[in-house]
Amino acid sequence: MTRLNRMAVGAIVLVVAAAASAQTPVQTSSDQPLLHAPWQGSAIITQGNHGATSHNVAGQRSVDPSNTQWENTYALDIVQRDATGAAKNFDVLAPADGTVVTAKMDTTGMGGRQLHIRVPGSNGKSFLLVLMHLSDIKPAYRTGGAIVHTGDIVANAGGSGNNSESAWSVHLHFHVFGTGNTPDSHTQGINRLRLRRTDLAGFQDYESKGDGIDDAMRPSLDDAMVGGRTFVSDNVPSTSPLVINGNFERILAPTNAAADGSWTRTYYRGTDFAVLRGGGTWGRNGSAAYLYLGAERNSVQWVESRPFVVPAGSASVLVRYYASVLTEETAAYPYDVLRVALIDAATGGELMTIGRFTNERPTKPLGFDVPLSYAEQAVRVFGLGGKSVKLRFEASNDAAFATWFRIDDVTATPE
Repeated sequence: MTRLNRMAVGAIVLVVAAAASAQTPVQTSSDQPLLHAPWQGSAIITQGNHGATSHNVAGQRSVDPSNTQWENTYALDIVQRDATGAAKNFDVLAPADGTVVTAKMDTTGMGGRQLHIRVPGSNGKSFLLVLMHLSDIKPAYRTGGAIVHTGDIVANAGGSGNNSESAWSVHLHFHVFGTGNTPDSHTQGINRLRLRRTDLAGFQDYESKGDGIDDAMRPSLDDAMVGGRTFVSDNVPSTSPLVINGNFERILAPTNAAADGSWTRTYYRGTDFAVLRGGGTWGRNGSAAYLYLGAERNSVQWVESRPFVVPAGSASVLVRYYASVLTEETAAYPYDVLRVALIDAATGGELMTIGRFTNERPTKPLGFDVPLSYAEQAVRVFGLGGKSVKLRFEASNDAAFATWFRIDDVTATPE
């Protein structure tokens, strides 16, 4: 077949569903990362974007007339209730991977106790996630520079502010600032917040409207659309991970077998090279360690995780990882392929394919290598409760041109 002189450019959006109810994320023109709701289970959004109480200019200035710059246009207020219907102090979950910038422990100011988390976007941009009115910040996240992973329980909701623990009714105030913004300034639209409305089927990516990059396919976070409604989060508290060393950070130098047994190259053909990388800067967000596959022409590599047992009571497992694809190929044909599969650890047999990537859809054009662009992938898998399974990443390159596949931050969360 004649190869076309054309580069297939675009971000990977492939997510292979293990059941009909799994939702495929939509691409975004925003530089923001996908955000997962900062609570577990269901919660009520009591005030959405442009809410009349305090999320519009008039409302805010009536609360604090002296501050004409304080603006929460794109903020959300969130409440969980106990069995009596009273608002309760609930666990606050990190909406994305990032780094603590500020943990404000006192209750001064209208926002009270606050946690600010810097999360990376694309093209070197970053965003500040702001969580306000907290009753507590967990000790591990009270210092600037602390690493945060999606699902980490970072704080508890409260009503702090104005030198009191109960200046406001118990709730979580959540908003986003862009690069260069400071707390209590101007909020920025939320462009991808994964939610499921309880009266509708399936998760969707909700967005703030009116920020200049609206997507007509995404539902709105405006108060008129979400205020008073109950939403389910797909975020879950991070616990002892099923996938050990999923961020590969225990690998300090290139190898084909992690010292702790967490990852092992189980097969290769062609050029022999180290697929588990450490000590570099090509991982997600510039991290030092990652899984490295493809790379050489006419080559094949298989890498498997250490077996893990899915808890017997789990209805499903959410597998999440980040993939980067660079290629020399110029034709819109799948010459080079990375496949992601679940393996029965007892028999060695393949249970199912849960991901597939090819040279057709690189995450970044070749020649613009650093920083790499990693695309989040997620799939919910059902029917594995009580099974011992492994994750396998298989890459194959043809003889003509090479494609580089990199994987980082692999997690499997029982649900």
